[in-house]
Amino acid sequence: HGTRDKLLRALAGHHGRPPLLPTRPGPLLLSKPCVEAAAAFVADMQALFAPTALPRLDDHGSDRLAWHLAGLTTLSDWIGSRQAWFPYADPQAVADPAAYFWDHAIPRAAAALAAAGLIGARPARFAGIQHLFPRIETASPVQTWAASAELPPGPLLAVIEDLTGSGKTEAAMVLAHRLLAEGRAGGVFLALPTMATANAMFGRLADAYRGLFAPEAHPSLALAHRRAELDPRFAASIPADGPSPRAGSGDPADEPAESHCAAWLAEDRRRALLAQVGVGTLDQALLAILPVRHAALRLQGLVGKVLVVDEVHAFDAYMRRELLTLLEFHAALGGSAVLL
Repeated sequence: HGTRDKLLRALAGHHGRPPLLPTRPGPLLLSKPCVEAAAAFVADMQALFAPTALPRLDDHGSDRLAWHLAGLTTLSDWIGSRQAWFPYADPQAVADPAAYFWDHAIPRAAAALAAAGLIGARPARFAGIQHLFPRIETASPVQTWAASAELPPGPLLAVIEDLTGSGKTEAAMVLAHRLLAEGRAGGVFLALPTMATANAMFGRLADAYRGLFAPEAHPSLALAHRRAELDPRFAASIPADGPSPRAGSGDPADEPAESHCAAWLAEDRRRALLAQVGVGTLDQALLAILPVRHAALRLQGLVGKVLVVDEVHAFDAYMRRELLTLLEFHAALGGSAVLL
C-alpha cells in the first residue's frame, strides 16, 4: 500500500504539487459511473500494453520511482495538453484504443517530441579534448587527467580544484563527453553562480557542444535564467516559426543557426532544463529540490545529465546545504556530477 500511495500521489500531482489524498475516496468524490468508467479504461489499457507487474520495491526504490514518475507525468501532461500537437479526437476515433494508439497517438507523439526539442541526441565517440576544443593545442595537466582517468561505475562525483586559467571547464566537458560516449548520461547541465557567468559560458559552448553528439544529431542548447531571452545569441538560436508537428514533419532542429534551442524549451525556464545541453544559474537547478511547484519537472530535466557546478567555493552556507541535497537527489536518480 505504501508504494501504491506514493505512485498515486506522483501521478495525481502533475499540476505542480502532490495532492492530499483521502485513504479511501467515498461516493461523493467517485460516483458509481466514474468508478465503472475508470475500470473500463484500465481494462482497455491493460489489454493494449500488457504490462508486467512491478517488482517488490523497498522505500528507497519506491521513492526513486515516484520522483521519476512525477516528472515524467508532468512532462507528458504539458506536451499532451497542447492542442496544436494533439487536436481533439471524436469518440469514434478512439473506439478501438489499439488502432488509435498505433495509427494516431504514436505518430503525433513523435512529431510533438521533435517540435518540443525532446528527441534524444546520439553522443559522438570520445576522440580527445581537441575534438571538442580544436583551439587547445596542448592539454593542461587537469585536462589530461580528465581524458585518461579511470571512471568508476555508477553515479560519478568528480571534484576539480585548480588554478584560474588551468582549463577546468574544458576538463569537466571532457569528463561529461566520456560519460555520454559510454551511455552513462544523455546530456549536460552547467550551473553557474550568476547570470553574467552563465551568459559567458553559453557563448563559450555555442560551438563546442555540437562535438558531444553525432554529426547527424540535433541536440538542443538552452540558457536557463530569468533574463535568458535578453541574450542575443540565445534568441538567435530559437527558430522563429517551428514546424507543424504532424506525422512525417521534419525536426525543428534543422535550422541554419550554429546553436539551436527548440522554441518550446526556450519558452519556460523549467523546460530549459530538459535541453540536451543546458547552461544556467545554479538556482534553476536548486529549485528541483525545494518545495516549489513543478520541482519534479526540473528534477526530471536533470535526470540522466552530467551536472557541472562551477565556482562551487563561492556559494554561501545556505546554498551549499541546498547543493548537497541536490547532489543526493541527482545521485539517487542515477546522475553524475562535476564540481569545479
